[in-house]
Amino acid sequence: MNSLRSMAIAVCITFSIAECTVAETSTLDDPAEDDQPPSSSQLIENITTENNACYNEGHPLTATQLIRDVLIQLPQERLNIEGYISVLKWGSGVQSKLIFNTVLDLAANPSFAQYTIMDTFGRKLEQLTITRQHGESPEFNYASGDPLVLRPTPNLSKTIRNTDITWLDLTLSVLWWKPEQKITTGSVRGRDCYIIKVRRPTTDSSKKTLKNMKNTTHNAARLWIDKKAHVLMQAEEINSENKAIRRLWVKSIKKINGRWMIKDMEVTGSSADIRTRLTVRNVKLATDYDN
Repeated sequence: MNSLRSMAIAVCITFSIAECTVAETSTLDDPAEDDQPPSSSQLIENITTENNACYNEGHPLTATQLIRDVLIQLPQERLNIEGYISVLKWGSGVQSKLIFNTVLDLAANPSFAQYTIMDTFGRKLEQLTITRQHGESPEFNYASGDPLVLRPTPNLSKTIRNTDITWLDLTLSVLWWKPEQKITTGSVRGRDCYIIKVRRPTTDSSKKTLKNMKNTTHNAARLWIDKKAHVLMQAEEINSENKAIRRLWVKSIKKINGRWMIKDMEVTGSSADIRTRLTVRNVKLATDYDN
């Protein structure tokens, strides 16, 4: 949240989303209702090093540079992203489903990001809008109800509805948190990764205390970033004892206009039997904000 673009990345979800002129649009079909964990071979195909635009082999790789490599893939176009949030139980398939819509305009000043949660009939349930002037802390506007009514911003670390996804997950805001410079290595589903730890910032670039810090109790995370493509593969919320209490991982990605984009990601919380899947179904240029 040191930068709205933090909250704004989401889904673009949330994502190292593509630099779309227009992605192939698809209707909001039901996500796959498989009951088995994804195999490593399903996760990434034909991934290359072509996205390592910021990395110079002649210099040591730092955690700050690694995060920058991930962020450089963000789009500058105004995008509209649609998809499903599905709650699944191992062995039982989909238990419940929501629709999400995200409108992003990261190049604007102020930057703009709006996340809307709907039921399967398209009725709006909740909406978080974030704007940020360059160099300043983000401004949040939250609404809920039918029709939507402005209300106090909730704790962004709390889960949305009956899912395991939080507003922080939806926005992938951990990519703008302050990285510790120690880099370790590991693997996620067969992919070699760099592992770094990030902490929630408390001040902005001018050292002013960030507003809305009371709206999150999530303070630290551990990130797995693919060694070859420099894309986020997994994130863990960690407690004061450095133990994972929640986990978000990338299930599949695809390439749009030369950029890698997360297509499916999943989140698990306290229950090992339940997981929440976010599936992007449609990415297109946005023409108007949905206020």
